[in-house]
Amino acid sequence: MGNWGADHFQVRYERNPLQRVVDRFPANLKQAMYAAAERQTLRKGTWDGCAFNAAGRSVDAQVASTSTAAATFNVDPKIVNDFIETWDSYAAEESRATEILKRCLLKAGLFDGPRSAVVRLPGKFVYSDVIFKSDRTKFEEIMDGEDFDFDSVEIEAAGDLLVSI
Repeated sequence: MGNWGADHFQVRYERNPLQRVVDRFPANLKQAMYAAAERQTLRKGTWDGCAFNAAGRSVDAQVASTSTAAATFNVDPKIVNDFIETWDSYAAEESRATEILKRCLLKAGLFDGPRSAVVRLPGKFVYSDVIFKSDRTKFEEIMDGEDFDFDSVEIEAAGDLLVSI
């Protein structure tokens, strides 16, 4: 007869902060960064060997600053800064972070454009809480509603038997 269990339990979903930033990348940047991550472990906290520097090498460009990264990949400098802040503060070791970045790039779609222009705080997980209600609570809320039509109620009893009120 459905879920007549506990009410108001929560499920918490975490979204990887790298995914939020990578989703905003254009296809050319995702492809170059993925190629770089396939070639080497990307470094954090320095321009030498970092994700943008290595991605620049994939397209024969010297990237050693936010402005050159933005110009090379034709992106807003804010996106570059958001990625750098998120990447440099990412908790995983460089080799693990590189693997996670590759998965994020694939999930974002290497040939797809930016998914979202929503700007959130880099490096922070976004939580979505979903509150579930049991079928019993939903039924009681319907029964308490003012516009409930008692003339058209069908109740499933046992098996295929339907009782109309």
